[in-house]
Amino acid sequence: MTSKISIILPVFNAEPFLDETLASVLAQTHQDWELIAIDDGSTDESPYILQQAAQGDPRIHVIRHSESQGVFAARNHGLDMANGAYIAFLDADDVWGSTKLVDQLGFMQSAHSGFSCTSFDVIDQQGRKISARIAPARTTRDQLLLCNTIGTSTVMISRRVLGKHRFPALKMRQDYALWLTILTTYDACLGLDAHLTRYRRHAASLSGSKLRSAIATWGVYKTVPNLTFARSIWSYANYLGRTLVKNSNLKRGK
Repeated sequence: MTSKISIILPVFNAEPFLDETLASVLAQTHQDWELIAIDDGSTDESPYILQQAAQGDPRIHVIRHSESQGVFAARNHGLDMANGAYIAFLDADDVWGSTKLVDQLGFMQSAHSGFSCTSFDVIDQQGRKISARIAPARTTRDQLLLCNTIGTSTVMISRRVLGKHRFPALKMRQDYALWLTILTTYDACLGLDAHLTRYRRHAASLSGSKLRSAIATWGVYKTVPNLTFARSIWSYANYLGRTLVKNSNLKRGK
């Protein structure tokens, strides 16, 4: 397996976790990669950490935005600079297992798939495991409309499948919108049930997130090609229903 993988890493004030994230990339057993780190106007020590990393490894490339343009713009800038046959995404506070790239690439090549995700663990700010998410074996657009089961930092996609698709200019859930758009023309995202990523959840991000997420989800549907208004309404009603059931179960301790 000699396929080059471009890793897209948007960074904004990620100083507390960035060293650990970068270390997880450097520890990959698959060596044929490039890391495109886009600093989106950070005001902490993130730019310095990135520059130090780039000086230590020529596979690391740093792009600097003088002002924050948003995570969608940062990721898109990275995609425009990518040279790999495959693209992987990593957020600046998430962590990969050392075999993430080699295992996922092998899985995709064996399955002749151009779009995949993996299972992942959810951790808190101290790195303690909170829960786990299992990647469905196969996710179509219709299934994804009901619930986003694709973790961004677990995604690997071939350049052929990605094509000219880019993240839309949304404040939230841009990743969800992109996956839905890709699955409008591509048959399915295949899931590897291996916990190769640790997704960091921040307590501050949970406050008021349910309402914002609900509003953002409707905005996502409006960006998806060939999605009728009737189908959008049906999908949104299902999304709200599943969210209410989930929240009710959490309150009852289920």
